[in-house]
Amino acid sequence: MERDPGHHESFRWTRAEAWFYLVPNSEAQQLRIVAASPRGEHTVRVSADGELIGEFVLGTERREHVLPLTANVARNVVVEFALSVVSARRGEPASPDDPRELGIAVSALQVS
Repeated sequence: MERDPGHHESFRWTRAEAWFYLVPNSEAQQLRIVAASPRGEHTVRVSADGELIGEFVLGTERREHVLPLTANVARNVVVEFALSVVSARRGEPASPDDPRELGIAVSALQVS
């Protein structure tokens, strides 16, 4: 985890492709993602067990994005979610001195 100077929230950098696993309960209706793209604007696609559930444009400011969970998304079992950065600058090194391939900075992931 990293911490953004001047903010109290920590975050995790992703690569251009990232996976995470959550268990939506039977009442779950949405996926909440709090993230930012400090390196510039990106379009992010989100899928659940391989099915596209939505996309959003992510800017440099940390923001909450809420995507509805379709009826096809399994409940009460582990679901594989995937984030895919589909716009410009995908997979570029952070800087000449930092070879990490940075995607977006994620602060929170939650199904509810």
